[in-house]
Amino acid sequence: MTVTRASGGTGSRWLRVRDGELSEDEIVTVHGIRATSLHRTLRDLHEVLGPDDLLAAADMALHLGVDLSEIPSGSRHAQGMRRLREHASLLSESPTESRSRSILLRFGVPAPTPQLEVLDDRGNLLGRGDLGWPAFATIGEYDGRSKYGELLAPGVTATDAIFAEKDRETDIRNQGWQFARWGSELLKDPIRLVDTVNRALEIGKSLPPLRGSYRQGTPRRRVAPDFSPLFAQVRSLAA
Repeated sequence: MTVTRASGGTGSRWLRVRDGELSEDEIVTVHGIRATSLHRTLRDLHEVLGPDDLLAAADMALHLGVDLSEIPSGSRHAQGMRRLREHASLLSESPTESRSRSILLRFGVPAPTPQLEVLDDRGNLLGRGDLGWPAFATIGEYDGRSKYGELLAPGVTATDAIFAEKDRETDIRNQGWQFARWGSELLKDPIRLVDTVNRALEIGKSLPPLRGSYRQGTPRRRVAPDFSPLFAQVRSLAA
C-alpha cells in the first residue's frame, strides 16, 4: 500500500510512504478509507508502472468515467500523459489487450483497430477480434486461459467454448482473414510478440482481397473488481 503525505514518514513491510501535496479534490473516500482520486492515482502510477501497465490502467480509468484531458500532466509526467491521452481506449476489454496494444505501438507496429468486427456478404456478424489490421487482412488476439475457465457463461463447458472458437475462426478465415495469436509467454517477451505480429502482417500484404465487410465494434463497459475485502483488510491493519 502506498500513501502520500506532505510530511513524509516511515514505511513498513506493507506500507510505502511518498512525499507529496494533495489538494482536497484529489482525496476521496472508498469503503471508509481515504484514498487518492482516480485522476491523481493515474498520475502517481507513473512513478511505479511501466508504459504498458500504465495504458492498461488508463483504459480501465476511461471505463470508470475518468476524462484524461482533465488530468494535469506536470513537467515530470507530461510525455507519459500525452501517450495515455493519445492511445487510451474504451474499446479495450481486458488488461492483456491493453498491454498487447501498448507493446505493439511502442515498437512501431502499425496501429491496430481495437474490437474489429467481421461480417459476411449478407451483413451477418461472424465475430469480433481483439485487434484488427484490415490493410493486412489480419486479426490479432490474446489467447488467455480465463476465457475457457472462469469467464465461461453458466452452463457452458470449456469444450463448448473451444469448439465455438474454432467455428468462429473458420467463418472469419473464409472471408479472407488470417489470425495472429499470442498468450502470456509472448506478452512477457515483447520482441517475440512484435516479431509474431510483424510476420503475420507481412504475409497479409500478399493475401487476396477480403470478402464481406468489417467495422469497429462499440465499447462494452467493464466493471471494476470488488476490492472491498482488500479495503477491509487494510482497515484492520491500520486499526
